[in-house]
Amino acid sequence: MPPPSAAGGPRTLTVRPRLQRETWSLYWREAMATQTTCAEDVALPIGGGKAAAAAADEGQAAAPRPPPLPEDATVRDALRAAAAALGWPPVGSLVRLEGFEAPFERCLCRGVEVGLDEPAAKYAAAAEGRRGEEDEEEGGGGGAGGAAVRKPPPALVYVRTVLAAEGWRLANDPENDPDGYSTSDSDEEEDD
Repeated sequence: MPPPSAAGGPRTLTVRPRLQRETWSLYWREAMATQTTCAEDVALPIGGGKAAAAAADEGQAAAPRPPPLPEDATVRDALRAAAAALGWPPVGSLVRLEGFEAPFERCLCRGVEVGLDEPAAKYAAAAEGRRGEEDEEEGGGGGAGGAAVRKPPPALVYVRTVLAAEGWRLANDPENDPDGYSTSDSDEEEDD
């Protein structure tokens, strides 16, 4: 029997957002400290129209829910929807400081980095009460008392990096200092 998600039923993608704040040194051009804050999970319905939205809202009617993602949505689309649900600014509006070349967004599933152009439905769990799938690779019938070992449904861990500038840096003024060296007032007085 195929799993409910393969049968075309409503599915939910769980996104676990993490806000990673990097204290970025303007002088050294590298991160001096990192602080990660975990936000509440965001449940994104995938496909199924109203049925998927109703399944995502079940038990959580007070919290506003994002609209369902289309079946062909990518992980990037899911991250945008999660960021909008959390009130985070779009990635394009984040400030990129000199020396920072890493991406502002990363996505992981079970410890493995996920490509942003992969289909989001691949990581969605059925909304029909499915708690996970049996782990047959690790002896699916083994475990204590011969019970099958269950994996939790996959969830995407969304890491958003935000930079906080700290410190100072030397400014280079090519018009007044063609050699690239700064001169002090005391040096000029000694030359007189």
